[in-house]
Amino acid sequence: MPSRSHRQFRRTFSGVALAATAATVLAGCSASGGDISFDSLGHIHAVDMDTQAGILYVASHNGVWEVEVPSSVAGFPQASSVQSHQVADRAQDTMGFTITDEGAMFASGHPDPAEYPSFNPPNLGLIRSTDGAQTWEHISLQEETDFHALTAVPLEDEHFRIYGYDSTAGALRISDDTGESWRTGADIAAIDLAAIPGDPNVLYATTPSGLQRSTDAGTTFAPANPESTLVLIEPVSTGVVGIDSAGSIWRTDGETMSKMGTVNGAFDAFGAFEDGESLWLFASDDNGLGVSNDGGQSWTTIIPR
Repeated sequence: MPSRSHRQFRRTFSGVALAATAATVLAGCSASGGDISFDSLGHIHAVDMDTQAGILYVASHNGVWEVEVPSSVAGFPQASSVQSHQVADRAQDTMGFTITDEGAMFASGHPDPAEYPSFNPPNLGLIRSTDGAQTWEHISLQEETDFHALTAVPLEDEHFRIYGYDSTAGALRISDDTGESWRTGADIAAIDLAAIPGDPNVLYATTPSGLQRSTDAGTTFAPANPESTLVLIEPVSTGVVGIDSAGSIWRTDGETMSKMGTVNGAFDAFGAFEDGESLWLFASDDNGLGVSNDGGQSWTTIIPR
């Protein structure tokens, strides 16, 4: 299952402009996300799907939101009970958001002021929810760390290995006990991370110098597709799928990359998951939050900007 993170790419990273160039794409029919307006989200950091529950979640500057995908999107595996709303009326700045195959959520960011002192500022460290973001449990690094990227994969001992990019320290951190303790990984300026289900030692990272891959649990990295400018990535059965700095969508298959579609202008967040033979993509871009099941050739707007 995918893992997510994210920050806004209308800004710059290490002095390199990563705002996507405008791309003209035919959008599908649009529908508002229930009572959600794009402005109410603040901005979107991550989009992820709880495939067991059939619920799409958006992690934003103003909390975690359950988002209803319109019925016009044929075949989307959504529970009939889904209604768009802010979960638990909680406005924490939720970053580094990821959902495991088992439905556990991990996140970071900054606490809702209404929850001081249970969650102290400035940073949440690593937090976990097992009830669809209704409640969150503090695990570690509270006040110390803001993970801008998180990805989690199960280990044989029933723990999760969690990889996180600590934006506070500028370091890759790795935990083999579901976030209770941490070690420092390779010295890498990661933008996004994607661990591969089924092989917890394989980790992809997007960096200013191209896509990198580790096969030793983040201890060392080697260029995977260094000519690429992938910014945001998600794991898929063949490797990763992601958006490059120009807004084009690519999928890796071993050492090769295939271009798919594009997003609509500048983008903030990206999500993806596989449902059988279907690959579902999500992007927050100049049109708003959109969904595609044809590789980004066309998009249906869920929440217009």
